[in-house]
Amino acid sequence: MPTQPSIHWVLGSSPEQAQQQFWQALAQWARQNSGRGPLSLALTAGSSARQYFQHWRRELEAAPPDLRAAFGENTLYFWSDERFVPYDDADSNYGMAREILFSSPMFSSARIFPAPVAGRADDCALAYAQTIRRHLTGEPVSRFDLILLGIGSDGHTASLFPGTDIYAEDEARVRAVRGTADHPHDRLSFTPSLLNAAREVWFLVLGADKRDAVAKLRARRQSPREVPALAIDPARTSITCFLDAAAAENG
Repeated sequence: MPTQPSIHWVLGSSPEQAQQQFWQALAQWARQNSGRGPLSLALTAGSSARQYFQHWRRELEAAPPDLRAAFGENTLYFWSDERFVPYDDADSNYGMAREILFSSPMFSSARIFPAPVAGRADDCALAYAQTIRRHLTGEPVSRFDLILLGIGSDGHTASLFPGTDIYAEDEARVRAVRGTADHPHDRLSFTPSLLNAAREVWFLVLGADKRDAVAKLRARRQSPREVPALAIDPARTSITCFLDAAAAENG
């Protein structure tokens, strides 16, 4: 019988070890794909991503020239979701990455494509989907080389929230999402079809408040409507979860 697709779990005994394992995997990913032309990478945000990105910058500052180049001119940067706030707002996903990563001269030659946040949400979603199609290949869906995601304590990922239609406007690839009481601000989000078209999806997770969500991601017994992170399908894309012991199911 064929084996059931599964997630690759990379467990660090501490947040620092989890971050180092992420960096090592990211460096290996960049080197393995160095001959393929521009790489496409979609970023995430949140408290866990902030810590992983801070470590990424520190390691890159000490990295050899080939890795600096790989994450500079050889990578296209996008965002898997974004809030409708100005880029200099504390809640901006792009703003967080700009502060932590792109303020470094190592990224001065990087090609960066923030999600549009001015105008009608549906128009912004359409415009971002068109930008992605212009720069990425793949039929029928543009295919990212790597998408980084977080997971909320409620099981949400990107801006796909529990109790909503996770697959709404799936063919649009990027959709507008209304804010909720728990997740204020209207947003843009990649849809499951675009997320699952990626060659690889990596979840970046830290902290005991994520333990229940991680356990649900591991068990895969609930529906994506209940746990939206389950919309990322290991039968369609390669999934890796980087996490520390506090976030692991068994501690």
